Amino acid sequence: MEKEQDRGVGRYICRCAWQSLKQKLFQSVLLGCFAALVAFLVFAGTLLGSSMESGIGRMKERLGADLMIVPHGQQGKTEKLLLTGNPEFSYLDRDLEQVAANTKGVKKTTSQFYFSSVSADCCSTRVQLIAFDPGTDFAVLPWINQEEMKKTKKGQVLIGADVIAQGDHTIRFYGEKHPVAGKLSRTATGLDQSVFMTRDTMNKILEDAKKKGFHFLSPKDKGKVSAVLIKAEEGANLDKIETSLLKKATAKGDKIDIVSTQKVIGTVSAQYEFFRKGIRFLQILFILTSSLVLFLIFSFSYRERKKEFAVLRIVGVTTGRIRVMTCTQGGMISLIGGLIGLLTGALVLFPFRVLISDSLQVPMITPAAVTIAFVALMALVLTVLLGVAAADIAIRTLGRAETYFTLREGEA
Repeated sequence: MEKEQDRGVGRYICRCAWQSLKQKLFQSVLLGCFAALVAFLVFAGTLLGSSMESGIGRMKERLGADLMIVPHGQQGKTEKLLLTGNPEFSYLDRDLEQVAANTKGVKKTTSQFYFSSVSADCCSTRVQLIAFDPGTDFAVLPWINQEEMKKTKKGQVLIGADVIAQGDHTIRFYGEKHPVAGKLSRTATGLDQSVFMTRDTMNKILEDAKKKGFHFLSPKDKGKVSAVLIKAEEGANLDKIETSLLKKATAKGDKIDIVSTQKVIGTVSAQYEFFRKGIRFLQILFILTSSLVLFLIFSFSYRERKKEFAVLRIVGVTTGRIRVMTCTQGGMISLIGGLIGLLTGALVLFPFRVLISDSLQVPMITPAAVTIAFVALMALVLTVLLGVAAADIAIRTLGRAETYFTLREGEA
């Protein structure tokens, strides 16, 4: 019997709280907006930080080269390629690979050739195209399923983790379809938006591009490469290797730049740390500000309802049940606002993940579904607790006045 009565009281309290929300619609919407902003900032900020931290960690693992030799003036563009995959192409003499291989402290070398598709009818999408040498490569092959690599034939390509093939498992460049032999595992770099192929396939695509009026290579550029990748020996001094390479290239009349992947990672890590601290500061600041605003709005709302609360007290409703009703109201508003904030965060983060990563120049890997669900639950619980606490403090402050004097004040 007592349980039935308690359930009836609970339903009555929920109905009263809901009716109050509908009657004070403007205040309810305002409170809901602040709750949504809290949930959005906690959810989006936490996931962004986690995505960037994972992305930088994966980037450190996947960038197989310690140094990259690139044409003079191309250092910034190559760094951009590593981070965002923006299509760029430039060339240098391939014999620099042998020069690098004969340099003290160098363990392995390989070369790559970059060019791009275009945003036109002849191509599925505009991406960076990278030709590599399977015989010497140490930068691309570790990301590829070896069974897929064995099955790769001339004319087939391998696509980055973010590149989407057509329904028939092909991708079209310059009017010709190329079967997709496999997809690379995620690297958290701009290479996730690139397409990889052997040099034979590259030559075929260049011929197709030429037929369409796109001339990537002048006669003097034939046989050249876009970059020479270098893997240093364990414990080797990269600065000394860089200095030696620059001297050798200058001696043979070549102007080059050298990209240090460790410096790129260091720059990205510094950007992430600055962003992480900024997000954390904003989260704390906004949570504190929202707590104060929620308390003030609840206080204003409850002061308008002093007569209603006083009548409830006189007819026998306990202070505890009034508190439960107001806290339920705060929880309902925060729950609805929190869900809206989470939905907004998801709609901003997931569809525009690549754009956000490119804009911030920081690699990102979307966390696992379990992590996303945990962060969403944490943000929602925090938002609801914040609303309930603000409502409880506001009603406690108001409840210090005696019922009789509260009623007389309402009649004045």
